[in-house]
Amino acid sequence: MNRKILVLMMSLVLLVSATACSNNNKKTSSTDSTKEQSSSSVENGQGDKKSNEPITIKMMANLYEAELKEPDIAFLNAIEEKTNTKIEIEIPPSSGYAEKLQLMLVSGEYPDVIMFQTQDSDSYKNALEGEVIIPLDEYLEKTPNLMKYTYDASWKALKSNTDGKIYGVPRTSVTRADGFWLRKDWLDKIGISIPENGEITIDEFTEIMRRFTTDDPDGNGINDTFGIGVFVDPEKVMYPVLTSQFGDLGWQKSSGEFDYIISQYNKNTEVYKKVLSYTRQLYIDGILNPDSAVSDIQATRENFWRGTTGSMWGFGGDYNQHMEELGKLNPDARIVYAFVENENGEVKGTGYGTGMWQFWSIAATCKYPDRVMEVMDYALSDEGYDMLYAGVEGTDYDVVNGKRVYRDDLKNATFRGLFLRRAGDANFFIKPHLPQEQKDIILPILEKSVASVVRSEDMGYVPQASKEPTYMDYMATMAQGRAKILLGELEVDAYDDLLEGWYKNGGQKYVEEMNEYILKQK
Repeated sequence: MNRKILVLMMSLVLLVSATACSNNNKKTSSTDSTKEQSSSSVENGQGDKKSNEPITIKMMANLYEAELKEPDIAFLNAIEEKTNTKIEIEIPPSSGYAEKLQLMLVSGEYPDVIMFQTQDSDSYKNALEGEVIIPLDEYLEKTPNLMKYTYDASWKALKSNTDGKIYGVPRTSVTRADGFWLRKDWLDKIGISIPENGEITIDEFTEIMRRFTTDDPDGNGINDTFGIGVFVDPEKVMYPVLTSQFGDLGWQKSSGEFDYIISQYNKNTEVYKKVLSYTRQLYIDGILNPDSAVSDIQATRENFWRGTTGSMWGFGGDYNQHMEELGKLNPDARIVYAFVENENGEVKGTGYGTGMWQFWSIAATCKYPDRVMEVMDYALSDEGYDMLYAGVEGTDYDVVNGKRVYRDDLKNATFRGLFLRRAGDANFFIKPHLPQEQKDIILPILEKSVASVVRSEDMGYVPQASKEPTYMDYMATMAQGRAKILLGELEVDAYDDLLEGWYKNGGQKYVEEMNEYILKQK
C-alpha cells in the first residue's frame, strides 16, 4: 500500500460520522455547462494551448453563502473571457467545510483547485503527505502580480518543512492591528471626546469603560449598561480586553533562555500577568459584561448593537455594518474608533503573522496548473483587480458622464470578496459604492491599523509538540486556570504555577520547536 492511500485511509477513519452531511454541498457554475470542455479530454499536464476552446477549471471554496450572487457571476464571466477559461465552483456548507474537505481527499476525486483554511489543518497536512497537491514554485516564476502583491511571510508560511517548496497561493488578508469601537452618543452624554487621531491612553480608556457602566450613558434611568464586552477564544476562555498595550506582541525576539518567546510563555517577565490582571479587575468591578465568559463574537456584536455594552474590539472596516445594525434600534446611535496606546504612549498591536486568511492549492490531477496560475495572476493585475474590488460595469455600476454610478439594488459579492486580495491594500475593505463621507471615516482607521501592526514571528506555525497527549491534557488545565483568574476565582500569581506545569508537560519542547521553526525562516 503506497503512502498516499495509507494517509487518506487514515483520514477516512476520522470522518465516518461526517458522511451524513456530505450530500449537502452545492455546485455553482458561472456559465452554461453544455459549453464546457472537460479537463479529462486533455493529456499532458500543461493543457491544449493550441485550441481556441476554453478549458474548465473546477474549484472548491469555503464561502459564507452557498449560492453565487449576480455580481460574482458577472465577475467570473469577465475573468473567463479574459483568460479563455470556464470556472466551475463547488461550495460546501461553510459550517461543515472541514469535514467535506477531508471526505473529498479520501474519495480520490479532486477539483483542480482546493481552498484550505490553515496550513496547520489536518486536511492540508494529509494532502501534502498524500501528494494530493503540487508545489507551485515553477509557476510562481511566471506570476509577477501574485509575487508583487503577496506578503513574503505568506509565501514562507506555505513552504513545506519537508522539501522547502510552496504548495499554496495565499488569500491575502491585510495585516493590521485593530482597535475599539465606542458609542459616540454615549461619549457625548458623559462629556468625553476622543482625539482626532483616535489615540487614547490606558487610563483614559479605563475611565471611559467605567463611566459607560456607572453614568447611565443611554439615559434610560436604569443601571443596565456595561463598558465593554469580549468573547471567548477556541479554548472557551474569554479573550483579555487589552494585550499589546501591556507588551504582548506575539512571538518576538528575546534576550532570555530562548531566541524567541511569546509573553504567555515567558517566565522572565510580568507582561502576561498584567494582561490577565487588567481584564480580571474590569470583570470584578462589573465593567466587563459578565456574558463575555460564554459569548461568541456574534453575541458580543449583538450586545453592542442592542446597547448592552458601550464598546467592543473590532475591525475598522465594519463601520457600515455597525451603523446599520445600531440604527435598527436607535436611529440616533453614533460610533467612533479608538486606538489604545501602550504604556510608552505608542500605538502597536499584533496582526496575522502569515498575512493570509485561507489559501488555494492545486491538485496533482489538475491538467492545467499553469492556466490556473494565470487566472490568479490576472485577478491581481491592474485590470483584474479593478473588477475584483470595484465590480463589473453593467452589473455593479453604470458609467454616467465618465463616472461610475453604483446601482441602488447592488448585491453582495461573496466569492469576489474572498477570492484574492493585494497585500497592504486597506482600500479593499471600503466598499466602492459608499458615499465619500463614509470612506473618509473608514480609510484613516484602516491606514493606522496597517501602520501600527507588529508581525508575530510564528507565522501561524503550530509545533508538533502540541499534538502530544500529555500536552493536550495540560492545555485543558491551563485554560481552566486562566478562566478562573480572569473571573476573579484565583489570584493572578496562580499563573506562575500554571506556567511551570506547562513547561513540565510539553511546553519546553513546544517552545524549542517554535524557535527552531522561526530561526529556519530567517
